[in-house]
Amino acid sequence: MKKTPLTGNWVGVYLYDTNNNQITGNTLTDNGAGITYHNSLGVNLSGNNYTDNWLTDTSTIDDGEMVIATTIYSCGPAALATILKNLGIYSTEGELSKIAGTDETGTSLYGLKQATLNKGLTATGVRLTVDQLQPNYLVVLDIDGTKHFEIIRNLTNTTVYLFDPNLGDLEISRDKFNELYTGCALIINGQAPANTTLLTDDEMRNIKALWHVAKIEHSYWVGGYWVNVYLKVKVTVKIRYPYLQWVPGYLYQGWLPIPGHLEWRVGWCTKTIGMTIRVSRYIPRRKITYYTYKIEPDTPTGKYYNLIGGVKVLKGLSTAYTGTRMATSSVALGVFQPETEPLAYAMFGFGCAGMIYGTYEVWDGADDPIFTDKSYEDQIYENWWQFVP
Repeated sequence: MKKTPLTGNWVGVYLYDTNNNQITGNTLTDNGAGITYHNSLGVNLSGNNYTDNWLTDTSTIDDGEMVIATTIYSCGPAALATILKNLGIYSTEGELSKIAGTDETGTSLYGLKQATLNKGLTATGVRLTVDQLQPNYLVVLDIDGTKHFEIIRNLTNTTVYLFDPNLGDLEISRDKFNELYTGCALIINGQAPANTTLLTDDEMRNIKALWHVAKIEHSYWVGGYWVNVYLKVKVTVKIRYPYLQWVPGYLYQGWLPIPGHLEWRVGWCTKTIGMTIRVSRYIPRRKITYYTYKIEPDTPTGKYYNLIGGVKVLKGLSTAYTGTRMATSSVALGVFQPETEPLAYAMFGFGCAGMIYGTYEVWDGADDPIFTDKSYEDQIYENWWQFVP
């Protein structure tokens, strides 16, 4: 693979269980990782240009040492399974996901703590400086506004070595790590350093890794052009040809002896001839479309309009209008038909109550958020009585 621009992907080039590949002379820009190779040997990565990749330029995945996330939202359970494996406790990403309450919105740091406790170990959420971090700590990075779990493998004065549940082993500069590190970590089966701030359970519930895959469409136009197509054809022909045939001696007219001799004859034969002909064909102008995939932060709020708030406002306006009509009608009834005064008083009371309740409903509905993360089906199912007239 040579001289290819690769931009805006979670991984620019991903090699899976393949050997002796040449990845040279490519430009890898603005990817999560430039090149990741999974259980691959003999890979030549010379002459590539790496620019502004989010986490690292290259990373390596070795199934023998780590547990790799199988979904885009289970990086936390995969990271925890790797730490437990290093401690001699074998679990699976699926088992830990179930215990931690992982769903399609990700896994919280609190859920990982509960999964660790379930395995008989201790887990402490803390706020730590970079200097306080140690190997096997699970740390929280903030990438473009979204949390992501990583495991500390080692630290030096210039470099931080990480295990990423999606990208495998990688190394980034300490300056880059300082930009991404949120200051939050989970210590598994260890003591927190002195004078550190512990995270509350509520704080840990709000720290959640959340990703989705964006399908990005790219297209370009190719102008019309002529192409030459070479076709191999076979032609069968009948050919006339002369030949000599021996005629034995005989008596002509029964009395004149004719000695044996050669005579010319004409014959026919069939021949098949192979040939190549050139045919020109016009390819019309057309649009070429292709897709790339990029893991991006999800935004769970603001996706759906809040139907409940709108229904409250509409019902409140209707109730207030009906109450107003009833109150005004009761006044007219009491003035023009004095004998119905008790009924007029009752109507006036109900009308005022309707106006007050309707105004409250309008105020309550207007105070609700405009958007919610619940789908329209969930909103109707959970609050069906709001839609009853």
